Order: sequence, then structure tokens, then C-alpha cells
Amino acid sequence: MTDIELDQSAINSLLSCPETQKLLAKKAREGASIARNLAPIDTGELKDSIEAEPDDDGGWVYGSDVEHAIFMEKGFRHYQTGKFVGPFPFLEPAAYAIQESE
Repeated sequence: MTDIELDQSAINSLLSCPETQKLLAKKAREGASIARNLAPIDTGELKDSIEAEPDDDGGWVYGSDVEHAIFMEKGFRHYQTGKFVGPFPFLEPAAYAIQESE
């Protein structure tokens, strides 16, 4: 197996390029919009919490900061009935959708 060396300064340079930042922001906002449309709605809290924002590494991310988001995305076992509920994926399908879009 061949070792791969990454040129971190080239990666950082690419990430700091205005054109790259514009594309990353566009894709993150698109992902957030798709995820909001796919999110299950009870009170609307989950849907309203989905946002896109720059991350600490020079990229962009989208997602939700509400506690129950992961349980909706992946499913959960109901504490009273023991039945598995969900999943109701909204983030992962959005990621696939933005990969396929131009």
C-alpha cells in the first residue's frame, strides 16, 4: 500500500480562495434548505433549527443544534413502549442531493 502525503498549505490555500468559499457556502445553504424540507415536523423546532454556517477549519457545515435531531435522523427506541421509531432521515439525504447537483 502506498502512503499518501497531503499538502496542507495547498489545501488551506484552496479553502481560503474566495471562489471556493462561495461554492462551499452555496452548497451548505442548499443542503440546509433540502434538509429543512425533509425534516419531520411536529412543533417545527427541528425544521427551524437547521442552518448553514462556516466551520473552524475554513469549510462550511449545515445541521441542527436541537437535542432530538439525531434521534429523528437515525431513529430511537420509545422509552415507554420499547418500539423502535423512525428513522426519519433529513440530513443524509440532503448531503447526497447536493453531491449530485451542480
